Amino acid sequence: MRKIAINVLISGLGICCMASAFSEDTSASLNITGVVQEANAGCTIELDRNYMPLGAQDIKDLPMQGHYKDSVSGTTNVVRMSGDNCKNSGGGSIALKFTGTADSSLGNSFENSSTGTDAAQGIGVGVYGYGKNTIIPNVSDVPTLSNDYLFYVGMVKLYDTPSSPGLVQSTITIEVDRL
Repeated sequence: MRKIAINVLISGLGICCMASAFSEDTSASLNITGVVQEANAGCTIELDRNYMPLGAQDIKDLPMQGHYKDSVSGTTNVVRMSGDNCKNSGGGSIALKFTGTADSSLGNSFENSSTGTDAAQGIGVGVYGYGKNTIIPNVSDVPTLSNDYLFYVGMVKLYDTPSSPGLVQSTITIEVDRL
């Protein structure tokens, strides 16, 4: 299968889950990568936004991993596919795969890659598709019915892991997968 990947750094996902907020400003970095190819060689993925700030959430309001909660999981983005080959020539369909480092608890959310004393513990990043179903990192093939695909992102508490407030960030790669 031919896969084309674009790295999307979801950074700046800071949270503070205490009654008081952090008083220090924190800068954010954005890495952008891509592939140059012939126009007829494939299908290109673009996102409405290259970063997704989730704001500050209280730990008690976060859902457990694998669950969606409107009030904290509703940050949206849209994958747009363009190019002459965004349909499978064999009559099959196109799907998206969300890849990256999965959490170490159940593996159905992306890990918090923030480190240091300001990093949140026991928190992951959940990705949800149509119907607000959980997209499992590195496993779920998400079929697309059109060249646009809306997805949701939100912070989640990890099972069997104590949670503490702090900064959250994650990196997700979205790939084209031909079924």
